[in-house]
Amino acid sequence: MTILILGVVSFVGARWWLSRDDGGVTPAPVAAEPPPSSTGEAARPAKKPAVPGATGPSSSATLFTPTASPTAAPTTVITTATVTAAAAPAPAADPTTTGTVPGVETIAGVPRHDIGCDRTYIVVLGSALDRAAFAGTATALGAAYPGAKFLDTGSSCLNFRSLSALVLYEGPYGTAGDACAARFAGTRDAYVKVADPAVTERTVSCLCPPAGALPDLGPGDQDPYVTEAQYALQRLGFYAGDGTGTFDGATQDAVRSFQSGKGLPVDGRLSATTWPQLAAADCAA
Repeated sequence: MTILILGVVSFVGARWWLSRDDGGVTPAPVAAEPPPSSTGEAARPAKKPAVPGATGPSSSATLFTPTASPTAAPTTVITTATVTAAAAPAPAADPTTTGTVPGVETIAGVPRHDIGCDRTYIVVLGSALDRAAFAGTATALGAAYPGAKFLDTGSSCLNFRSLSALVLYEGPYGTAGDACAARFAGTRDAYVKVADPAVTERTVSCLCPPAGALPDLGPGDQDPYVTEAQYALQRLGFYAGDGTGTFDGATQDAVRSFQSGKGLPVDGRLSATTWPQLAAADCAA
């Protein structure tokens, strides 16, 4: 009975406490968050922009950085291959100057090319009786004449004093005029020959007609026209030596003999009075 009375009293007391209007302690209100100000907003760290393609509201999604696509490496390889393919090929070597064509005989890099009886002209630059001596000649002259070739006199239509000589030459040329133009651009002791069985015993004169004004030449001079005069005097029977391009004593004696035979002033020089007579006699021979 006593417990029942205490329960009723507690219930009534609780109802009274909850139903009172004031006079007691009022709970403190929760403070409202102040509105953001412009100065405060500027001081905040800026939010990181969302990465395109990121999904979801979480910060981990916003800060996610995509890794490189696995297709990037093949793209690089394709680009490199395209550039390599577009590169210009290296120029092919000229076999006439390098002598690298299989089956072509060479000496000191000069290729062999024998001449048939086709009436073409060559400019003889030098010659030798054996390979070792010819290699020295080819090395000395080959750099100045990159298009030079060599022939074996025993296998060519051109007649030389020896049937087993090796001859360094330029050509062949279709006309004597073209060959003579190349001859005067060559060594001073060069000369022209033609691959014609009727005339291969002779060198070809470049005085018929001369390419230009003929120089006044005398003892001690070295000139391509000295060689032309020596071969002209040889063909006419006044000179027994070779065409060296050097106006030596034997050349002077031959000029004197020619002048005497033609009734010219005998001074031993190739001058304006002697050249026309020598050229005319040579071309008529």
